[in-house]
Amino acid sequence: MASGQTANFGLNQWAAEDQVICTEFNEDNAKIDEALGKMSTKAEVALKAELVVGSYTGNGASSRTISLGFRPKAVYVCKNDGTTKDITNTAYEWHYGGLAVDGSSLVVGGKTVLSIYSSGFNVYRDTPDTSVHILTNVSGVVYHYFAIK
Repeated sequence: MASGQTANFGLNQWAAEDQVICTEFNEDNAKIDEALGKMSTKAEVALKAELVVGSYTGNGASSRTISLGFRPKAVYVCKNDGTTKDITNTAYEWHYGGLAVDGSSLVVGGKTVLSIYSSGFNVYRDTPDTSVHILTNVSGVVYHYFAIK
């Protein structure tokens, strides 16, 4: 029987005078297998996260679906020049993109800027009727995005 155990996993440690018992080896192997299994699962999750990068040109519709073929965990959209917001005129906020995560659309002033759906994401262009303008689908404007799969 082992006279000691390791600090982290409680694995058996034998002194020279200890009698070695096979069941102790089996218990240790089970603990090691479980720990390695958990590490492997975490590593697989990290490896499975993929970044998909692309662009689209706005068509001017009030809403538009950008199909990716999967439900993204997060999506970031910006205008071709990298901007997501313009407040040069202090009376207006112009929103060209930003970050949406699964379960939480990007909403500004009660208006949806960007949302995730089952096979991609949605972008919007509103009719300016308030000081907040949603402009993620302006006709002819090139937008870039990345999505985390």
